Amino acid sequence: MPKIYQLIKGNPYVLPENLYRQVLYLIKDYDRIKLLWEEELYTTPRNEFGPRGSSKSDPTFSKAARRIRLEEDLRAMDKAMSQIPDEYREHVINHARYGIRFPDWADRKTWFKYQSKYIFHVAENLKKV
Repeated sequence: MPKIYQLIKGNPYVLPENLYRQVLYLIKDYDRIKLLWEEELYTTPRNEFGPRGSSKSDPTFSKAARRIRLEEDLRAMDKAMSQIPDEYREHVINHARYGIRFPDWADRKTWFKYQSKYIFHVAENLKKV
């Protein structure tokens, strides 16, 4: 899988390197997050044998909180997709998630500009910027 670099010169969507990588790996994990979100309804609570410590166990709340957290991540990524023009959207998403090469019909800088924009808006939707 190719290493994805952040375009720095002339890019209004520059993020700190650690935040950029954190959001990028979240995007790469989209399929697993979606699967966990769908399976969360049918899984048994992790704390099957009662609480540990002095607090009371609430497995329904735990599952709901986890599902909400996963849904927020998915919603942030889906909402950021709308910031990318339609003709570039699929290719930017495929490159960010799966490392598929960009097509040759647009300049390399154009692709990286839209990819940076997508990653920036995901971070913004997650309230990390």
